[in-house]
Amino acid sequence: MALRRLRGALLGCALLVAIASPVWGVTPARRSCGQAIRGVPARLVPREVRDDFAHGSAVVGERALWAIVLSLKRAPVFEPEAGVWQVRKVVWYRGAAGALDVRGQRREGEGEFVFDAHPDSYPIPGFLPSHLNFSKGGCWHVSARLGDSQLSFDVRIPTGRRAICASLVEQRQVTDDLYDAAYRSRGCHAR
Repeated sequence: MALRRLRGALLGCALLVAIASPVWGVTPARRSCGQAIRGVPARLVPREVRDDFAHGSAVVGERALWAIVLSLKRAPVFEPEAGVWQVRKVVWYRGAAGALDVRGQRREGEGEFVFDAHPDSYPIPGFLPSHLNFSKGGCWHVSARLGDSQLSFDVRIPTGRRAICASLVEQRQVTDDLYDAAYRSRGCHAR
């Protein structure tokens, strides 16, 4: 009986660690809930986007609107103050003037999506960093439009209290690691 409880506890811990671990290296098909996000072949990407914006990274988009694929695949993190999930630092390229309209629709029912960016702070043409905020977990379809250019992708947002806790644990560990490195670099003892 004790062995079963230990095995169950270890399995639960392994699941929590798997959820808390960043998923940077997994393929988009395993992380997304729809079409995999695939970059446009480099030969079809305008030079200014390929060389000046993406610096060799894979991009997706068309004409005046592009995004770095890796930024779209970032693991969502739970933002406790706002009570939302965020995909942070999504990087867009705007090649023409106009309002960048980004919308999200939860596929499994109601949910609120907020596009968080400060477009007036960045020149056009050029890049625009942003955060994508999701009120609930589940599968979301995100679409972006700038003039007649558009792109869309699906993203899976974790669900449940366990996923929220795992995200908070991961964020705490990253913060602790940064502070510990700062202490050591100044000759202090790690906390």
